[in-house]
Amino acid sequence: MTSWQDAFVAFEDDDIDLLAEMEHERWRRDLLAQGYQAKTGPSLLPWRDLPETAKDLHRHTMKSMPRLLAGLGFQIRRLPRQTGQLGQAEVE
Repeated sequence: MTSWQDAFVAFEDDDIDLLAEMEHERWRRDLLAQGYQAKTGPSLLPWRDLPETAKDLHRHTMKSMPRLLAGLGFQIRRLPRQTGQLGQAEVE
């Protein structure tokens, strides 16, 4: 972190949903590439097929990410939004 007085970036609900889906799909791709089968467990389902309870766990993880990273000395900064796109964030 560059300043301990900086406020945590709070993700908006749309950001949380998008980040949760992206992280789930990244994790799922990695496991499938290692030879896991989608039928091995319900967590390996595509995002659209996950039960809401599983999606909520991913959302909770993304919502807590700014505070978790701050505890490790990192800080998320939102980059300016481009028209029609989710603003990118960077981790320092």
